[in-house]
Amino acid sequence: MRVLVTGALGFLGQHTCEFLHRDGVTVVGTDLAADARDADAGDRVLLDSPDEYFGADLSEPDWSGSCSEVDAVVHTAGLSRPWGKPEAFHRANVVASQRVAEFCVKRGIPLVHISSPAIYAHGANALDLLESTPVKKDHGTNGYSRSKAEAEALLQRMRTEQGLRVVTLRPGAIVGLGDQATAPRVVQALKRGWFPLVAGGRALRDFTSVENVAHAIVLSLKHFDGAEGRAYNITNGVAVSIQDALTLFCKELHLSPRRVHVPAWVAWTLAAVLEPIGRLIGWEPLITRFAVRRLVYSRTLSIEAAKRDLDYQPSVSLEQSVERYCLGTTI
Repeated sequence: MRVLVTGALGFLGQHTCEFLHRDGVTVVGTDLAADARDADAGDRVLLDSPDEYFGADLSEPDWSGSCSEVDAVVHTAGLSRPWGKPEAFHRANVVASQRVAEFCVKRGIPLVHISSPAIYAHGANALDLLESTPVKKDHGTNGYSRSKAEAEALLQRMRTEQGLRVVTLRPGAIVGLGDQATAPRVVQALKRGWFPLVAGGRALRDFTSVENVAHAIVLSLKHFDGAEGRAYNITNGVAVSIQDALTLFCKELHLSPRRVHVPAWVAWTLAAVLEPIGRLIGWEPLITRFAVRRLVYSRTLSIEAAKRDLDYQPSVSLEQSVERYCLGTTI
């Protein structure tokens, strides 16, 4: 079997290549970098390289020009940031997903699409959310989550109208060796010597070890026919409070930052003031309303559907992921 992995040089993409190789799959990779050995990958932990590779901008109509024959596509590429221009998120997450889906329709091959539980915008505690949870479009939803929701809706339309065959995975807060999004921000904040803990850090969150996501991708390809057309939450299956997650990082990094408790109303007010300023001058605010929601309200996901349909069982814990990240990263 030959599988095309988009975002092959990225955090999840590299782990996906490794797990596919373990399963005997030939991997064709693509990314924005012109070459898999490109200097742009300098800070990345190159775990495993694709068997074949080509550079491409997935948002361009002719991105697949040099792609050889493949039997399936795993779409891990995308723009994942807490702040940015709406048009950048739309191009990277909506337009690119459409181009990849068109490629799959044209070649009649299945697509495993990586989405995000960030589409479950909410303003209250929500535990064991099912995949059927409505997607809410409110002022607290940022450009990233809006674009991921739009991409999912687009692919479902293409499934209905053009016969696209797709399985969607929604992994929550991916952590592990090579992480360039979640863990680096946490570490940077801890190194200051103090850390703002909003609402006591009691909110529960789902984290997902990157190895568990890569394994879920492999399982999605194996069980594709039975899972086609559905979306699946993917997590470690154990909810962790923000305060406990920070404690894990502090333990591995041998840091003892002072924890400054910030009332929720202060965080809300600060975010409401800083966001317009950030949009005006092109600066990322220290905190956003979307971030405050994640810090104040608990949100956990049910993974029962993935267990049932994909035979998914998380095997790597958050503790192991934090340890691997800290050991493999220069702090």
